[in-house]
Amino acid sequence: MAGVLDATGLPSELLIFEITESMVMADISSAREVMKKLNRLGVRLAIDDFGTGHSSLAYLKQFPVHEVKVDRAFVQGVAESPVDSAIVRAVIDLANAMGIDTVAEGVETKSQVAGLKMLGCQVAQGYYFSHPLHADEFDRLLTRHFAAAPEVPDQRLPGQRAHP
Repeated sequence: MAGVLDATGLPSELLIFEITESMVMADISSAREVMKKLNRLGVRLAIDDFGTGHSSLAYLKQFPVHEVKVDRAFVQGVAESPVDSAIVRAVIDLANAMGIDTVAEGVETKSQVAGLKMLGCQVAQGYYFSHPLHADEFDRLLTRHFAAAPEVPDQRLPGQRAHP
């Protein structure tokens, strides 16, 4: 991995490996070692689909994780369901206490964005913002956006840290 980072010139802190809970739980000791190696390189690590697997909170405490991604199963009802809202709030509070960023997955509506902001979610992703794009489409989107609005306001959700 270090060779790839050197060859590409990509700063390691800009690379985020997403690991699902089920992958981590399949072989905890191997996962821990791989994660430690990546962490030493400066690569960021994310636990994907958090809350849907069979993990223990004790394991989350042991891994060098930089962010947890709240599964869309909970995000979908964040604006309507007190239970989903409570689960998302609990994940955000836990992550904040551990110094871990939180990403809400599967955001599709304005009401979900508003609900996540009220809960203090740091980052959101989903079709509300954009469908998946090829690199050339993404480049055109950015070009149109910056041509239309040269003064870009801060688009981070409340509490989100600026990444280098």
